[in-house]
Amino acid sequence: MIKKPNDPNTIYITSGVNSKGKPFCQVEWGTKKAQLDPDDVRQMALDWLGAAEAAEHDAAVFNELREGMGLDLETAGAFIYVLRGRRLRRNVEKTATFSLGGVDEKDQT
Repeated sequence: MIKKPNDPNTIYITSGVNSKGKPFCQVEWGTKKAQLDPDDVRQMALDWLGAAEAAEHDAAVFNELREGMGLDLETAGAFIYVLRGRRLRRNVEKTATFSLGGVDEKDQT
């Protein structure tokens, strides 16, 4: 078994296969563990990439509103808030929610 650093702030993910030959991804974060379907993990990764892109976009727009257009903090912040709301409403059907609950014991064999 690979020894991982003891860092509760790091999410670890490893591949696995159960006794029936089905693939899974073991996700660990602190004391939480879950076995997720590879398709769900792929979607989660895409969601994380999308969030990273949105954060950079929000920062660029916010900085342009503040520095380029001279808007005050409250107005620029309100604009970003509305922009995020539109993005959320547009993507709500595509967003997957994952829970890092307990590991399903029957899939560990």
